[in-house]
This record gives sequence, structure tokens and C-alpha cells, in this order.
Amino acid sequence: MPTTMLSLEGLNPRDLNIMVSDALCTFPRISESLSDIIYQKTKGNPFFVLSFMRSLVDRGLLEFSINLRRWVWDEDEVSSMDITGNVLHLLSTKMNGLSSNLQSVLKVAACFGIKIEKSVVETLTTDPEHSDIRDKLNEVVNKGFMVKCGTTSNFKFVHDKVREAAYSLIPDTDKDQYHYKLGMSLYLMTKLKGDVADNVLFTIADQFKHGRGNLVDENPELGIEFAEFYELAGTKAVACSDHATSCSYLTSALSLLPPDHWKSHYDLSLRLSITLAKSCYSCGDVEKAQSILQGMTRQCHSIEDKLPAHALLAESK
Repeated sequence: MPTTMLSLEGLNPRDLNIMVSDALCTFPRISESLSDIIYQKTKGNPFFVLSFMRSLVDRGLLEFSINLRRWVWDEDEVSSMDITGNVLHLLSTKMNGLSSNLQSVLKVAACFGIKIEKSVVETLTTDPEHSDIRDKLNEVVNKGFMVKCGTTSNFKFVHDKVREAAYSLIPDTDKDQYHYKLGMSLYLMTKLKGDVADNVLFTIADQFKHGRGNLVDENPELGIEFAEFYELAGTKAVACSDHATSCSYLTSALSLLPPDHWKSHYDLSLRLSITLAKSCYSCGDVEKAQSILQGMTRQCHSIEDKLPAHALLAESK
């Protein structure tokens, strides 16, 4: 099927001036000096323009004059305003002014990307720590940082820069741990139900990728549990014909096993190795697949266990 690539650029100076003049209910010739500065700061990105203008109002650099009966501004002050090449700094500053509860829900949402699925929200609400997340997300929507996606009840950031600003609220040193805690929360809540729901399976696996190393080192049994979870996610990815994702999950699973895993967890090692090798072949990574299979032939206890590896090696020649 043919595809068309669209390049979305910002407004040109003339159209931007029309937008600004409409917003300020003034003539374009009067607003032109302000719109020129805004264009230099935002490159005409409409979302950046609106955020920048709101910040000017908040800082008192753009205000309505009762005497003149129109909006007025200080060109020198506006020109000297630093927005670090975009509005990320402005958004971060605005978010820092929110309550700790709203900042927290923005951090949580940002960890899941541009959008947080309804299924994830529903699962998190069963955790006492996040029981009010839906209400807080609705508050964030009212603040203009996110929108609710139609009838799906998914919550989405209004712009990727808003998500970036929300994610920046988490210190870099804490990001991995933050992701890990969210993954663990989702995992434990689904585990209480008896199984991990398919619609949050990949989400949990992606969160677990962050910051699990140190904790697994401290608790080897947790490593085995995570390895089995990644096996489930990898197998599900194969069923979806997403072999690249399967390779990622199954590789993570093998990395969580102890050095003597062929002795201590033989069956799990066997399953992970053969499934990973097949996914590697499907991704075109023949070298990695053959390396895994050759390792299997040296570790397998019986001819029956070695046969699948030999068959795949023979097919690749």
C-alpha cells in the first residue's frame, strides 16, 4: 500500500501575526511587533505559541490596559525572555507550580509514553497507592496538559513536549526506579487476579526493563520470576508476529537467570533458548540464532532435547 509522508511545519510570520491579532482582538499592524518576537522564539509552532503567550500573561509581560483598552507588552522584556529554544522550560515551570498530587500523576503518565491506556489506568486504580489516578488524570485534563481520547477513555498528552516536560519532573537518577515501581505495581495487581492481563502484559514488561538489575541481584528468586514473566511476554509477542519485541523480552529473560541456569533451571533455559533462536531467525539475526543453538547442543541432557536445535541449524545452512 503506497504511503504519503507529510511534513508539518510551523506557521509563517504572516499567518502567525493573524493568529496573534485574533487572540488579542487587535489590528495585525499593532500585533506585528509582538508576533515577530514570538515567531523567533517558537518558529511558528502553534502549540508553542499558545504556551508562550500564556507564560507572558502569567509573568505580567502581556497584560490588558484599561486606559488604552487593548493588550500591551514590553518588547524588550519579551525579547530577552529565555525559553531554551522551545517551551519545554515554560511547561516545566508551569508544572512545578502544580500540587504534588498532580505532579505525581503527570510523572506516572509520562512513564507510559505519549498515551496511558484505559487498561493501565484501571489496573493502577486497584493499587491503594494509585487508587485516585483516574480523578487526578481528569484534573490534569482540565489543566490543559492532557486530553481524553474519545470513547476509549485513554488519556493522551496534548503534545510530545508536554510529555517530555512531565517526564523531566522525575530526576534522572530516579527514573529507572520510578519505572520499576510502576511495573511492579501493575504486576502485583494483575497477579492478585490470578493471571497477567494481555492488554497490560507488554506495558509491564517495558516498565520492568528499567532498574530491575540491582534488585534482582539482591533477590535471585525474583530474577527467576521475572524471567518467567518475560518468557510469557516473549511468547505472546511471537503470537503477534512481533519477533523483534520477542527477541528483546526473551534476551532479558535469559539475562535474569543465574550463571548455572542450565543446571538449576534446565526446562526454563531450554524453552527460552529455542524460542529466542526462532525469533532471531525471523528477525534475520542468523549469527545470534546459531550461537544460541550451538550452546543448546552443548548443554542439552538428551538427544530428544538437542533435536530441535540441530534441525534449525540444518535448515539455516
